[in-house]
Amino acid sequence: MGFSSSTLKLVPQEIDYGTVPITSVQGIRGAHSLHRLAFYPHSAHVEVVRELLLRFSNPGDRVLDPFCGFGSVIRESILNRRVALGSDIDPLCSKISNASLLPADIVEVTLALQTAVSKIPVDMVLFEQYFSPFFHQATFSELMSFRRSLKGGRTPALAYVEAIAMSLLHGKGAGYFSYSPSSATSMTPAARKQKNQREDSMPDYRALVPRILRRTAQIMQEGIPSHFDSSARRSRVYTADARRLSFLESDGADFILSNPPLPFDRELSEGFWIKRWFLGVQDPFEQGVSLPATKSAWLDFMNESLFELARITKPGRYCAFMLRHWKSEENIAEELIEMASDNLGKYWQTHAFLHASSDQQSDVQSEELWRAMKHKRNSSLPSVVVFRRR
Repeated sequence: MGFSSSTLKLVPQEIDYGTVPITSVQGIRGAHSLHRLAFYPHSAHVEVVRELLLRFSNPGDRVLDPFCGFGSVIRESILNRRVALGSDIDPLCSKISNASLLPADIVEVTLALQTAVSKIPVDMVLFEQYFSPFFHQATFSELMSFRRSLKGGRTPALAYVEAIAMSLLHGKGAGYFSYSPSSATSMTPAARKQKNQREDSMPDYRALVPRILRRTAQIMQEGIPSHFDSSARRSRVYTADARRLSFLESDGADFILSNPPLPFDRELSEGFWIKRWFLGVQDPFEQGVSLPATKSAWLDFMNESLFELARITKPGRYCAFMLRHWKSEENIAEELIEMASDNLGKYWQTHAFLHASSDQQSDVQSEELWRAMKHKRNSSLPSVVVFRRR
């Protein structure tokens, strides 16, 4: 089986220490414009994803991301002619990732919006209780109209428009439906109301349609590659726990590539409450997805997940986890390696321990040199742990 050439020397019985070369620290720079669909906090660095795909898989391979978030790995796999399989325990994430499989161009979006957005009477109890600190009443009326139109049936184009609209619910600048310091997560209504009072400000009217069309034009800036549809129609996204991937048969994946959530992502998930409401995933502030809250719980969760991933990964193929730095600790990736060696050595062999680097002279060939270079690394870039299925 021939993999793309790389800067790493692949040694079957030893851990390889090296780098994943990138050109930019920013994860979205240099990425195809389709990645502008939605921003997920701490999403996978697209250049790292691309390099790992080219290094450990071939065109036509089935690439699984069991923690797919808003679909960075899904989209990049399809863009590189792989068949993407994704899952996430959070229905918000699986819904957005699924929508990204069939992107709609500006004409399809325009047609979908003709009947999807209008002004309807607002549920004032709901509006005053949760949303008045964020949206002008007329903007909220349009949001309610859009949500109601989706109940009549969700075409691929409408699902894509829904994902675009979700990404515009709040953020900096006039291009969003409401102002917020973050486009990813939202304050509580009480916190937002206090902020409005301190700044003596009120939400202004922001029409949905022109903002959705502007974002669509940005997403479609590079067009949809001719091969995208072929790979996308064979790709699938599911709502599933990574410890129980019943949708996939044994030996059903050629490569596992994922950016698993870390314990502090629990707080980020709680900030998605407006997005969850808009997509009909849950009512405002209803209890959402439960994520491991401590490093110990996270390691137990990853142990169970790797056990299930061993079932579906073909022998001799690879599983790569892109791991961000947790707080000030440097060793969460090393603890994952130790846990896998102790508990799952029958199934997995640690193949490589890599670090993303924009320093083109930073490739190394020994563990000692690799560790000696730790102080030079950018902490915003991920480490990559690669396991090989025995």
